[in-house]
Amino acid sequence: MELNLSIIDKFLIYGYFILILIIGLLSPAKKNQDDYIVIGRKLSIVPFSISLVATWYGGILGIGEFTFKYGISNWFVFGFPYYIFAILFALFFANKINQEKIITIPDRLRKNFGNTAGFLSAIIISIISSPAPYILSCALLINFIFNISIFLSIILSTILSMIYMYKSGFRSIIRTDIIQFVFMFAGFFLLVLFCLKDYGGINYLYENIPKPHFDLLGGNNIQYILVWFFIGLWTFIDPNFYQRCIAAKNDKTAKYGILISVLFWMIFDFLTLISGLYCVAILSDNINEVLAFPYLGIKILPPFIKGVFFIGLFSTIMSTIDSMGFLSSVTIGRDFFWRITKKYNEEIWTKLSLPITGSISIVIVYFFSSVIEIWYFIGSIMIPGLIIPFIITFSKKITIKKPTYIIIIPIMISILWNVFKDPNKGYIFGIEPFFIGLISSLLLTIIFQKKKTI
Repeated sequence: MELNLSIIDKFLIYGYFILILIIGLLSPAKKNQDDYIVIGRKLSIVPFSISLVATWYGGILGIGEFTFKYGISNWFVFGFPYYIFAILFALFFANKINQEKIITIPDRLRKNFGNTAGFLSAIIISIISSPAPYILSCALLINFIFNISIFLSIILSTILSMIYMYKSGFRSIIRTDIIQFVFMFAGFFLLVLFCLKDYGGINYLYENIPKPHFDLLGGNNIQYILVWFFIGLWTFIDPNFYQRCIAAKNDKTAKYGILISVLFWMIFDFLTLISGLYCVAILSDNINEVLAFPYLGIKILPPFIKGVFFIGLFSTIMSTIDSMGFLSSVTIGRDFFWRITKKYNEEIWTKLSLPITGSISIVIVYFFSSVIEIWYFIGSIMIPGLIIPFIITFSKKITIKKPTYIIIIPIMISILWNVFKDPNKGYIFGIEPFFIGLISSLLLTIIFQKKKTI
């Protein structure tokens, strides 16, 4: 398919990059370390919700890829479970996190289980919060639009999305997220609108899409879909949730900010799901599925609107790269290096860790060609080791005697489960690594649990 971007479309995209850099770089300088990492704990409900929504969709090309392959099952694995787990997080954890003022998840694990558990969780959180999947998405989009080599596109994606956070930290992320939120909704709203205008509604989709695409399993086995569903537990240990709850000006802002975000997720998920189904109906089968959304935009949108849509795609991706990149750098710098050396302050170590985060992400991207693959691998390996210990930290009655065992053993088991996977027969006993990791974590928790003394 010919890439026919007009001069005005390209200028709009260039203008967007310049605007984001200006807003980020001209954000007010930090007043202190607290301001740099959690914006002085004064985040109000509107920017709280907007930022959380904008940060949530960085793997938008992966959403298009999954929908193109499997249809509406996209909503069952990337939509519905996250609504459930986010609501549970808001109801049971958000207010406690805000009130306790423990800055990071590793801080929480360290307070409850000791320094070793804190360091282990820092390593895990730095991997979970890696911007790698979103750097890959941005690189693929830059390569698609500007025909720049994929390697150079990866480097540009990393630099463009992380450079402006150096000066003002979390404050610059919040300010740019507000602009990116507007563009991402506008872009996909316009895409759906033109699809409806040019091709028709539900009848057209039903007549031109393979019937398995309307099945919740999408032609996959139930275990594969359930793994994706329970990867939604990621929500509980997502540092984006944690950081924003800490940064919120009070516990009500933290709680209701998340609940409002879920409503906007539903709206955006509807727009992206419908857009993905139109990709299936309109585009040929021989396209690169990862680029389904860009191909659809190229095919049906007129000049100027096309530029707005691609700005929406970049906004969706870059708003996640900066948040994840910053959080990964906070974890590496503050929760690892600063804890070991106690030299310099937390802010300096965070800044020094930004290029480390970028470099690690580039290495991860080198080994994966798909956003979906990165999500699935990290989610199925890392989440089982941290989710139960994290939840236990909120319990007043239960603690565990060997917390490091419960963190590291499930991860090691999940890794070995992947290593010994038979290329022809699949996983041992047909069990996905996520489930074997989570089961082992639960069993170890039962074995090593003890009642807290008051």
